[in-house]
Amino acid sequence: MKDDEVYGPLPPAEAVDMDEYIESTIHQRTEAAQQRLKNKNNKAPTREDWMLTLPEDRPLFSGLGLQARQFSKSGKRDRGDTSVWTDTPADKERKAQRAAEGRKTSKHEPEAHANPRDERMQAMVAKYNEAKRAQPLIDTHQSSNKKVVKTVAQTKKESLSVTGVGRERKPFSREEDLHVNKFDEAQK
Repeated sequence: MKDDEVYGPLPPAEAVDMDEYIESTIHQRTEAAQQRLKNKNNKAPTREDWMLTLPEDRPLFSGLGLQARQFSKSGKRDRGDTSVWTDTPADKERKAQRAAEGRKTSKHEPEAHANPRDERMQAMVAKYNEAKRAQPLIDTHQSSNKKVVKTVAQTKKESLSVTGVGRERKPFSREEDLHVNKFDEAQK
């Protein structure tokens, strides 16, 4: 056999002692474990800021052009108090103490009553809209459709009464309807 015809891995050049091999791998593993313990004691794992706070309130896919092409009908909605999501146990305890003392816990709580000026302005806007603004297009379209449907129904009713289809049904009579067995003066 020639050297060119040998396939597969070469056998080790020197003999390997199994006891030595096992001892070296155990030694390597213990050193790695000790190194991990040293690193663990030095630095506690911390989370980055983006993991601890809620994302800002913005529409999804804002850059893709998928948002509505009109003004929002309800206005911008306020999330309210979002600190519930990110409170630590210490924060929760502090809030519980404040609540026991009777202090307000959040800046974002809405006021219980509306401003009287706002109410007056809303009433004025509603009055102006009723007086000056035209009826919305959808309302005019629906009312014209109702008129068209009424006129179509009226014409159908009239055509049925003219053609006789809408009248009361009379029973079939062979002599009257087919004029059978009637002799004219000419036939006699």
